[in-house]
Amino acid sequence: MTDTSQTSVEAWKAAAEKAAVALEQVQRHLVDVQMGLIAEEIRAYQPQDGSKMTVDMRAAARLRARWTAGNGRLRVTVDSVLAADGRELAGWLPWGGAVQVGLIGELIGERLRVCAAHGMSLDGDIVLPRASAPPPARVDLTTPEGLMIDRLWAGVRRIEDENGGDWNGGDLVNLISGWLTEVGYEMKDPTLENADL
Repeated sequence: MTDTSQTSVEAWKAAAEKAAVALEQVQRHLVDVQMGLIAEEIRAYQPQDGSKMTVDMRAAARLRARWTAGNGRLRVTVDSVLAADGRELAGWLPWGGAVQVGLIGELIGERLRVCAAHGMSLDGDIVLPRASAPPPARVDLTTPEGLMIDRLWAGVRRIEDENGGDWNGGDLVNLISGWLTEVGYEMKDPTLENADL
């Protein structure tokens, strides 16, 4: 192979790697946006028959779901919607005022499949992001940079959600260090800086 050919191959490899990173960022963003929409739809849910609910769906914090594959398609069955304290807000056999989960599953099922197809974990309960406004208009989500900023913010929100609204310092340091590395900054290992003390 000539030097020119090798340079061309390396350039194409670099472009392919950059495109793969951009695609991963877009997929992560799609999952975050879809999950935000799912959470808002569940929290705003009202029965179509106009019946009064005795539970407050705004307390929705997690979904319990089953995933099955058949005929080349991933299927999801939402079994329950849970509050942060584990109280069932919607289920198949609603008791204590819970809502019938079937219609909620129909409402959000396709969005959950989209999230799964784009990298959302299928293990365990699905944690709903806490209620929030859409990303600020100042962040241009059509650019790689905008997507990176939005991903960082989604990570901070996830840490808050997992810690009852608090910002765990160690988790934040890991998140921001990983984010800075992802955008191209070289991070030093802080444990090595003081190794000779």
